[in-house]
Amino acid sequence: MPNGAMKIGFADFIDWDYKVESAYQIPMGGSQSSLCYLAEALAQQGHDVFLLNNTSTPGMSRGVMCLSWATTSVQMLRSLELDALVVVPVPGFGVELRSDLGENTLLILWTGYAHDQPAMQALHHPVERDVYDGIVLVSNWQRDRLYETFGIDLARTCILHNAIGPSFCGLFPDGAPLLAEKSQPPVLAYTSTPFRGLDILLEVFPRIRRAVPGTRLKVFSSMKVYQTSATDDESEYGLLYRKCQETEGVEYIGSLPQPELARELRSVMVLAYPNTFAETSCIAVMEAMASGCWIVTSDLGALPETTAGFGRLIPIQGNWEAYKDSFVAETIQVLRECSGTDTTDAETHLRRQVTQINSAYTWSVRAQQWVEWLSRMSVPQAYQCLIQGQYTQAVALYEQAIEACPTVMGNYWYLGLTFLLQGQEVEAQTTWTLAIINGEPEQIDLWTAELIQVLQSEAARQTAIADYQTAELIQQCIREISPEMLLT
Repeated sequence: MPNGAMKIGFADFIDWDYKVESAYQIPMGGSQSSLCYLAEALAQQGHDVFLLNNTSTPGMSRGVMCLSWATTSVQMLRSLELDALVVVPVPGFGVELRSDLGENTLLILWTGYAHDQPAMQALHHPVERDVYDGIVLVSNWQRDRLYETFGIDLARTCILHNAIGPSFCGLFPDGAPLLAEKSQPPVLAYTSTPFRGLDILLEVFPRIRRAVPGTRLKVFSSMKVYQTSATDDESEYGLLYRKCQETEGVEYIGSLPQPELARELRSVMVLAYPNTFAETSCIAVMEAMASGCWIVTSDLGALPETTAGFGRLIPIQGNWEAYKDSFVAETIQVLRECSGTDTTDAETHLRRQVTQINSAYTWSVRAQQWVEWLSRMSVPQAYQCLIQGQYTQAVALYEQAIEACPTVMGNYWYLGLTFLLQGQEVEAQTTWTLAIINGEPEQIDLWTAELIQVLQSEAARQTAIADYQTAELIQQCIREISPEMLLT
């Protein structure tokens, strides 16, 4: 890999005709839009990136070479000499692809699907489950469920969260008041698919509107994101869409391309999402957070992880009427906090939220994390030594990797982790500090987050093998880490 550049392919077998630019032009589901944005970000960072799917117009798209399965032979696939081929978004193709790839190509599964989805059941088969060199997941909640259900090898997993599309980056100038951009009377928005709680929202919205007169609701929802035909969408959810149109104060808009949705959300006060579906991530929430919207939703699935302390999360304990009442109460309270005589706290909250999302949840940040993880995967011997307790060998191998490619920060995190597992806490802290100390402030925040993620993954692995003492040692280390501590 000259100059650290990698050759990365993405494989999607879904029967959709799309290219990278499609993510900007039509509504798309989270898995495919994420693929497009990550591929583009990797290409912008100088890597050779390929998308293999069912496009009818192969060719270059926003720096990514798009190839059609219909015209890509096994010989052609091998001729690409990929460092990694990333299968998106479900298993079931790994065994065949492994035989089609060269022995030096990493085979990675990247999925945002939950454990109970039919498409994930292929992981019950050991041959398919174990054929992947690594499995990239989008939340700790998702990883825990997959481990419980399929017994996936935690040592081969990596949590790389989703991110916001470029259209949602930098919507507000630094220091500019956010609440001043919000419509008055306030506007609520629903941006997810119709089956995830829209029926509940339409039922309770009149109560919200009575408490805060003039409140409006915009519904950006349909099955178009899954390339469902208008006829099938109408057949399944037409009654729900008509209820939107018949409810006072509700405007049904439907799904929009990302640039249009970003413009709409900029003036929305609250993402009103009475979620009934266990999300593994929820890009819709991330987009709303970047748009300066308060988040009112449930605590199902990975939503606590995604909202990162910024959302108003309502527990679902089997009592749906109580859930509806709590959702109404929280939404009304947020609206009043944002329109009262003193909105200082609300303004501060939203500014912190927007800053956090823009600094840590962009695809350019995520692309760097992907490259660092793939680079580590390409020297698996060091990590195998680590998990087998052969720490002296692991230290030597990680030091060699750092000397060969000093810009791959992940190797510093794992070298320090190896020291920590040997009980050499001072050496671990020194390794991390020397790696971070010369970074820019935004780099320090990113690197700290990456380091914590590595430690969280190892703590989970130690817990899985019942080494609770080591897991607690790592958790204690995580609690102590902060950018300020690392620079002292």
